[in-house]
Amino acid sequence: MFSCEVFEAKFQSISDFNKHMRNKHKDLKKTKVYKHLYKCNDCNENVDLKKALIQHVKSHLIRNVQRQSLCS
Repeated sequence: MFSCEVFEAKFQSISDFNKHMRNKHKDLKKTKVYKHLYKCNDCNENVDLKKALIQHVKSHLIRNVQRQSLCS
């Protein structure tokens, strides 16, 4: 799940989140408010780039897989 901190909206897919960002936050890129708009719902870490959020979310998935393999 992906969250917009400004509108407190949640999106199931990254593509829906990106559409929201393009449509609702066009002028925010020029301000400091835009920084850290991408938020991880697993640990609440904030990042400023979509690519960074995707990489961060993947790190959670990798850790979960590693934990599962240790427990089985």
